Amino acid sequence: MEYHKVHNITPASTQKSIEDILGTAYEADYVTVPKVAERERPYLSPEAIRSRIADLQKRMKEAAKRLEFEEASLLRDEIKALEAKELESQA
Repeated sequence: MEYHKVHNITPASTQKSIEDILGTAYEADYVTVPKVAERERPYLSPEAIRSRIADLQKRMKEAAKRLEFEEASLLRDEIKALEAKELESQA
């Protein structure tokens, strides 16, 4: 207190705006990520599904031979989705 008197300092409380408080690194963990809608797929008959799976498997193997593994993995995921759809239609 003596230091404040000597240097003519009046203590005051710290004031921060709400943006400063909410903009901290801790609050950055609570960001809401928007959802992405899945694309709609047309109805396919069971025969069309099997044909599409065979075509995709051929394309996947060709992509793997060309060492395009990202494309091959995308095709693999599409094959899995179609196989699941085929199982649902059989149930």
